[in-house]
Amino acid sequence: MSIFQAKEWWSCNVGENEEFDHNSICIANIDNEKGSNAEEKIVVGSFEGKLRVYKPNRKRNNAYHVEDLIIEKDMGYPILQVAAGKFCKGVPALGGAGICLAILSTRLISLQTVQSTASFSKLTELQCHKLDRNAFNFIHGSFGNENDRNE
Repeated sequence: MSIFQAKEWWSCNVGENEEFDHNSICIANIDNEKGSNAEEKIVVGSFEGKLRVYKPNRKRNNAYHVEDLIIEKDMGYPILQVAAGKFCKGVPALGGAGICLAILSTRLISLQTVQSTASFSKLTELQCHKLDRNAFNFIHGSFGNENDRNE
């Protein structure tokens, strides 16, 4: 007898003939919703360059519905890693410092904001840094005495 039980409450088939890595997914309140609408979203990036942001809804019999996908965009470059964090200070679109999305490709890292409302969702690039060498992954977190940021 086990005291632990796992239950699947939402699932989705992501892309056909696409490849993913363990760094291809992150979960965060990526659009910085506030109040009762503040829910975490699932961000998935593929080696084929497709970025998808999902907002699962448990009220739909645990199955995927097209309304769960709030953004799907072909970035035009392979996505090696996605991460959410407070990477930018003073972003007017976020009302100050909010959660941004970092997208790593082989020769660049891009910082994006996600804005979503009931009628639309959009992805806006804040910064893009070209890299001199091929990248594989990155780490993020609170380093040194930087206490203003949680990520």
